[in-house]
Amino acid sequence: MTAGMRVGIAVAVMACSVHAARVDERTLLLIPRKDEAVRIGLDIASRYPTLLLSYKLNGQNDVSLHGWTGTEWVNVTLDAYAEGAFFREGPDTTLLVEQSGSPFPEKLLPAEQWCDAVYKISTSDTRPLLHLAGQYFDFRYKD
Repeated sequence: MTAGMRVGIAVAVMACSVHAARVDERTLLLIPRKDEAVRIGLDIASRYPTLLLSYKLNGQNDVSLHGWTGTEWVNVTLDAYAEGAFFREGPDTTLLVEQSGSPFPEKLLPAEQWCDAVYKISTSDTRPLLHLAGQYFDFRYKD
């Protein structure tokens, strides 16, 4: 077996491991309340174990949160979010999607007590968001 073949096999094994890990992980997906970002979040939530929250930045650094129950959007208070009290089982990882042109509010960073692995996508523009979410979740070609 040549060195190139070993590298190719290692890459294939790593890619399968990453996909298998995301399928088995529960991810908190925190997205801006923009139509296209919400549609992407709902599509992801229909395929992967996902806790989906949307956020809206209001004036003077005020934030409103809504969680997807699978059938409807419900209000989530900042206190419930900070304590991790808005879900039965906490996430294994968090994927934050930053609204294009607006810094992500620090009060929305998950507490280490209920999630210590946090990843961030720094755009809510559709094409790069799909691409980067696809890398995170290891979308298959048909996805």
